[in-house]
Amino acid sequence: MIHRWPPLHEGRLVRRYERFIVEVQLGRRLVRAHCVNPGRMEGMLVPGARVWLSEAPGRKLPWTWELVELDGRLVGANTTLP
Repeated sequence: MIHRWPPLHEGRLVRRYERFIVEVQLGRRLVRAHCVNPGRMEGMLVPGARVWLSEAPGRKLPWTWELVELDGRLVGANTTLP
């Protein structure tokens, strides 16, 4: 069986709103996304950083933060994937 990943949507990190919620600028929209990682994530919370979200329609938070670009490298933000 081949797993097919959902398409990712690129945005810019605005801030971490709460422990499990981040605000991301997606085009002209400001959205709140689920942050699976409950840790401090100090080095990953860079306002303006490029981030990628997956869409999860039907949930209270229809977006999930998957990746962040730091120093030209992609870093996984979703701790359930590794």
